[in-house]
Amino acid sequence: MSPVKGVWVPALIVAILGLADLPSPPTGFVAGVSPVSAQEVLSPLARGGVTAGAGATFQVFAFSEEERTGIRSISLLSVPLAGRVALADRLRFEVHSHWAQGWVERADGSETTIEGPTDTQLRASIDLIPRMLTVTGFTLLPTGVDAHSAEELELAGAMASDLLPFRISHWSAGGGSGAAVTFLRSFGRTGLGADVGFMLPGEFDLGDEVVGGFRPGEEFRASAVLDRLVGPAGKLTLRVDGRFFGDSELEGENVFRSGDRIGATGSYSFPVGPGASAMIYGGYRHRTEGVFLMDLEDRPSQGVALAGGALRTPGLGGVLTPSVAVRALRRDDGLSQGYGVGLGAGGEWGTGWTTVLPSLRVHFGSVQVTDGASSGFVGADLSLQIRFQGGHRR
Repeated sequence: MSPVKGVWVPALIVAILGLADLPSPPTGFVAGVSPVSAQEVLSPLARGGVTAGAGATFQVFAFSEEERTGIRSISLLSVPLAGRVALADRLRFEVHSHWAQGWVERADGSETTIEGPTDTQLRASIDLIPRMLTVTGFTLLPTGVDAHSAEELELAGAMASDLLPFRISHWSAGGGSGAAVTFLRSFGRTGLGADVGFMLPGEFDLGDEVVGGFRPGEEFRASAVLDRLVGPAGKLTLRVDGRFFGDSELEGENVFRSGDRIGATGSYSFPVGPGASAMIYGGYRHRTEGVFLMDLEDRPSQGVALAGGALRTPGLGGVLTPSVAVRALRRDDGLSQGYGVGLGAGGEWGTGWTTVLPSLRVHFGSVQVTDGASSGFVGADLSLQIRFQGGHRR
């Protein structure tokens, strides 16, 4: 095994893999806590022209018991960049990346910052059967920041927590490549979608304290969506998915296997007035134990419960989208668990081929730091996104 100082290898692996998920293979469903229905995927899509987007989001979380957490606040400024070109009726190319700056202020007044671009994802999708069968290939270019110091890993690990909804969980995963296949079909008032994909991560340096390259384990994904139109305009949706990981290697030696993720989310959307609609949802995600393939203690399993709702209604010359989201995190060891609540609203205003999407949200909750000791937290995020659409729709 490569020479290391102290217990750097397990600490680094937990921070990079145990907390932060690898970038997702492109699928026919939107990632995140908001349910996505098969019927929505089957709706008419832009088949020609160019779509591009950019923006900025600032997020900050402050802790009330900084002497217990050792952290006074964590902040993130992220700038997402994306583009999409649709050729003819069946072929699409996409690019996605971020520039981000994260920093932590500790209880003793010291600070640590990570700044730079994230890895860049390039995708190509082709509809083998229009609106039924799509194949997507992608590559993840290693343009992000890696080889973190001990202080930077503390920051990266905190931002990758499932309890705090940061937009960026990590800057780099060493690149990689993969593919996905999406199947969609409607049967009258019922829609069905299935999606499978895999990712082969690249190799990257963990840091100056570790000699040798680290390669995360390969990842396999599968998901399915079933929805049913109810009454004149309501819709029930169920989504189930799983993520399964192979062994991670350090200089060719197996050192860690990340815990598999299994989850399910259900939602109900319905009209609430002229031009307005609402959605409520709930779900649960379980992560099995992460296993060190050496003489080290396994990482505990955990579960995340999610619930929330949103309203989409005309207002102020555009569309307003107030929402509430609740999440509760439980871990087998009882540490780093807690709950969080998010309240806020967004908007959508279009002018020609340009759409502006601002949002403001506040957060509060509590985290268990050690046995019998917890800390409350409050946070906020302010976002402004701009989307440009060219070409035509069919």
